[in-house]
Amino acid sequence: SLNLVQDMNEPLFYYFNILLKIWPLLLAGFLIYGHSCWINVKKGDFNYLKLGLVLLSWILIFLIYLTTVPHKEFRYIFPAVLPLFILFSHSADFIFQKIKKKNHILLWGLIIIIIIILIQPRIEYTREQGFIDYSKSDEMLVTDYLKSIDYEGIIYSNDRWPVLAYYSGLKII
Repeated sequence: SLNLVQDMNEPLFYYFNILLKIWPLLLAGFLIYGHSCWINVKKGDFNYLKLGLVLLSWILIFLIYLTTVPHKEFRYIFPAVLPLFILFSHSADFIFQKIKKKNHILLWGLIIIIIIILIQPRIEYTREQGFIDYSKSDEMLVTDYLKSIDYEGIIYSNDRWPVLAYYSGLKII
């Protein structure tokens, strides 16, 4: 059988292209972080940079590693999201420290409004579809058909073979 995980399925810089799609959000986070670093360095506080360098190294090393892997999927980038959240949360803490206490309520209100705007599509989808997705995938339809004709042979597949194997219980090549 062919080991499909070794097949090249995406270009070399696939993950960097994904990051470019969310560039405005990343750019805003990095600008805030860069500004906070600049202010702390001017004060002589280099401890603020240490965490940032560790997190940025984590992200960069992980992305470089991912570019060397021939089989690329969007979900593989998720371990790089954690250091981004930590880095940007660190920057958000810097912003809260610089804003006067009475303006914190306004800032939290703005953050809550932004979060509601971002999750609104999911709320609408859940309202329309419900919490349980009863639709059948292509793999489920194919295996239902194979079971209806009592097929006992081998399935040849070059795509989604683990799902076909799970639903059909047949040998997959």
